[in-house]
Amino acid sequence: MRSPIAGVVTAVQAAPGGFIAQGGAVATVADPAAVEVVFQAPAEAAAKLRVGAVLKVIGPDGSEAEAEIVGVAPMAQDTTGAAAVRARPRNGRLTPGAAVSAAVATEAGGLPTVPAEAVQSLNGRPVVFIAGPDGFRARPVTPGRSGAGMTQIVAGLSGDEKIAGRGAFVLKAELSKGAAEHAGH
Repeated sequence: MRSPIAGVVTAVQAAPGGFIAQGGAVATVADPAAVEVVFQAPAEAAAKLRVGAVLKVIGPDGSEAEAEIVGVAPMAQDTTGAAAVRARPRNGRLTPGAAVSAAVATEAGGLPTVPAEAVQSLNGRPVVFIAGPDGFRARPVTPGRSGAGMTQIVAGLSGDEKIAGRGAFVLKAELSKGAAEHAGH
């Protein structure tokens, strides 16, 4: 079989020995040169985003690329003011289908905003895991407003830190496991 476009296979719908209906998709192929980043922005950030603005996109491996916003649309059936944002990378290569995070510059005095899943509870206190030379460390934070899967951090972060977002609960589990092992010795 041949794909009508050159690119990367991002999903396979067919299984060996299986059947595909006439006209059905066998695989999904994406052109890495035409990748767009799509994410949800909380109301505070969405109100400041404009088409043409540049944001920083951070890939799952920590690589960074710039992307230009090409669309900002209010979320359907959402009264929080959150928006769906589409951006096209300007430089760097992003893997189609990969989970990424994005950062956009706001005016001075703006509060850092992190994925809601980055805020974990450790010994009854909210923390965010910060990347350092020796791995991740829990840092106490004071969360603010939340919406569209994002949480403002009122105190505890400057906004320049690299944090664990999607796997923060795994770091918390590892930390808890390590504490249990030390308690057993």
